[in-house]
Amino acid sequence: MPDIELQHIVSCSSADKNNPAENLLKPDGSYKWKSTTAGEKSISCIIQLSKSSQIHSIDIGNEGSAFVEILVGKATATDDKDFEVLLVASSFMSPPESRNETNKTSVRMFGPDDLNKQTANQSWDRIKIVCSQPFSKLFQYGLSFIKFRSPPLKENEEPKVKKLGAFTINEDDDADDIHIGSIFANRLNKTLPLTPKGAAIRLASKHPEDLIKTSLDEVGKKRPAESPPLTTPLAKTPKQENIKPKDDSDKEAQPVTLKRQSTSLSSVASSTSVSSSEKTTLKRTNTEPNKASSSKTFRKIMESVVFVLSGFENPGRGQLRDMALEMGAKYRPDWGKGCTHLVCAFPNTPKYQQVAGKGKIVTKAWIKDCYNQKKLLPWRGYRLGKAPSPPYKQR
Repeated sequence: MPDIELQHIVSCSSADKNNPAENLLKPDGSYKWKSTTAGEKSISCIIQLSKSSQIHSIDIGNEGSAFVEILVGKATATDDKDFEVLLVASSFMSPPESRNETNKTSVRMFGPDDLNKQTANQSWDRIKIVCSQPFSKLFQYGLSFIKFRSPPLKENEEPKVKKLGAFTINEDDDADDIHIGSIFANRLNKTLPLTPKGAAIRLASKHPEDLIKTSLDEVGKKRPAESPPLTTPLAKTPKQENIKPKDDSDKEAQPVTLKRQSTSLSSVASSTSVSSSEKTTLKRTNTEPNKASSSKTFRKIMESVVFVLSGFENPGRGQLRDMALEMGAKYRPDWGKGCTHLVCAFPNTPKYQQVAGKGKIVTKAWIKDCYNQKKLLPWRGYRLGKAPSPPYKQR
């Protein structure tokens, strides 16, 4: 979300000499705008933008104001009634805090849900800031900084179009890339088809006898027909009748070898069916990768973390907040019920003293290391100061 440039101050109802309203135009935010004297009920300032823009979000750094209200208008307006409310009067300090002069430099960030949608959808070139402090008359008040951001840019991708004379040709990614010599090159790249799953199952389910017949038929087809050997009948003798011929022994031994062949054929068929099934499962798993699993787990790293920031200034404050939100954490501007972590820049801040013993106080390195290592790290290694730990154990 790009920042909206503030051009100049149009008017200001009250400003201290050492802390003028022009300090709000400076990008670093180290200077402040304060009222002329203490005890003023409200002060206002009108700022001219460099160009007419939609306002998507607002970051406000307080300097003793109890309430801050943002209105928008246009340079062509002639009366204050032409300004419209963009952000209703929002509380930055409670009455006890105002009387005790505590929590004077709190920071609040307002998103699209906090703004008036009907007003935010339009473009404006002037902004009116109204600050008030009705609870105390002992100190000057105002703002330390204010940032306005426009909606994120949208990338519009137009389809590429080629022209051929008077005709327009749209590019088709799925079309075959045909060029000189591609047909013969693709012919060499063709792979032999695998055995269908059904055929492999039928082959494996056959009985050994059927496999033997099939193998014998194939052998008979491949070998040329041989003429039977010529034999001459011999006169049988009594001794020769009791002697078994060698051919009979060979015939008896032949079925054994055939059975072994049938076993090998069945094992080959079963292996081909298993390999084909494994290939199909591998194809299915490869064609459906779970690409979003890593991003989903990254967005849930800090889903149980509700954090509050203290002592940071923009743009570093916004970067820390965005990193934690990307990991699933929830942001709160002030410490309250349900908050778990206080990310503090230095010890002994008002929020540090408020959270001591109630929550986990860590440095900004905890968020950065969790973001870089993509996992939730133990908070005790990033503990800030010597504040007492919470009564329960948690990462």
